[in-house]
Amino acid sequence: MRKKWRPKDFSLERNRRLEEMSSYMQLTPDVLADSALIHVYGMQYVRIENYKGIIGYQDTFVKLMTKDGLLQIMGKNLELAYCSDIEVCVSGRIQQVIYGTSLDM
Repeated sequence: MRKKWRPKDFSLERNRRLEEMSSYMQLTPDVLADSALIHVYGMQYVRIENYKGIIGYQDTFVKLMTKDGLLQIMGKNLELAYCSDIEVCVSGRIQQVIYGTSLDM
């Protein structure tokens, strides 16, 4: 039986294909990769696209799960301004946005 050829590093091959596709389709690679897109508007709003779920929130923090890990928004008087299946907007006094942290924090 013949062995199937596979690249040694799947992530490098995947990234190369995403770059080719994004160039052809005139899209950024992060859109095709389903990565979280984080938009910060001053110190009042943070909009996150492509999040996977809300882990928890209070008026001082919001924890979201993304494909690449945990996203934490720290601040004061934080509220979920709106929420849909693909995006969420946090409003209030934003002090920190911490990306790629573990669930222990």
